[in-house]
Amino acid sequence: MKRTLPVSCAPSPMDGAAGLPRRGRVRAALGSGLLSAAMAATASTDPALELPDADRRAIEDVAGAGLIAGTLPASRLAEPGRYLDPGALPKTYRVRDGDGRETDEHYRWEGSAGDRAKPTWRYRSGDTEIGFVARDADGSYVLSGIEDLKEKALTRYQPAEPLLLKGMLPGEERARRLDVRVYDSAEPDAVVHRGTLDVAHRYLGAYRIKTPSGVYDTILTRSVFDGSVGPAHLRDVQYRFFGEGVGIVATVEIRDVTAAIVYHSEMRVARMLSVAPQQHAECSSAASAAAAADAAPNLSVC
Repeated sequence: MKRTLPVSCAPSPMDGAAGLPRRGRVRAALGSGLLSAAMAATASTDPALELPDADRRAIEDVAGAGLIAGTLPASRLAEPGRYLDPGALPKTYRVRDGDGRETDEHYRWEGSAGDRAKPTWRYRSGDTEIGFVARDADGSYVLSGIEDLKEKALTRYQPAEPLLLKGMLPGEERARRLDVRVYDSAEPDAVVHRGTLDVAHRYLGAYRIKTPSGVYDTILTRSVFDGSVGPAHLRDVQYRFFGEGVGIVATVEIRDVTAAIVYHSEMRVARMLSVAPQQHAECSSAASAAAAADAAPNLSVC
């Protein structure tokens, strides 16, 4: 679900319809009409789910009250790949922490060598993390691990963390238990910590949201993690807004980590798309044209 644009499509004749006998043309017309009616009826039955108050408050406490602009009809996730954009062009996100401080973070997808039957990618979020994404045989997308660039730690999940699961219905929740292993990045074969996390992954519906780069129609998922890894107990809630043809448009993460009675850490962070891939392309074109003309480019959006 990308930015809403007006679309005008002229009708085109059915191939071979002119060669049908009159009775065949009538049947074809009736069949086409019934199919169109069925498709319209199916579309009209897509539910528009109201976001639960607790989820709305959790999102707006970090991202601000202006992020969610409206509720939209939500359909079954028949093709999850439509909501990821593992392209070469970068994205930029406005990152806001729980105290309201804001910074910009650059985000880029990269191809990754792997089994052709299970394509894999890597994404890099600024200087904080690298994520490893795979597409399962059924068309679902999962997150198999995270490399924390600041802590120099590599975390692997088995089975993989749900990202976009094929066939999910609006309001549906799926649960799985993850075996978690944490490695030192310098010694990727040595396990530093291990543990288990229970994750409840829910498809919350579809929502129109407003980010610094524009207004997008998105689907929203929520993943709730609970468990222990090494000496630490983790409670983590992640909200992800995906736009069709755009990928991740916004995220909100609320994390609490406790290690016995000597350590407690909280994290509240929102990421909202501020420069989309096409805007990066426009910026690059403007900069190249300005350089050729020996002039200063207008890069206000960048």
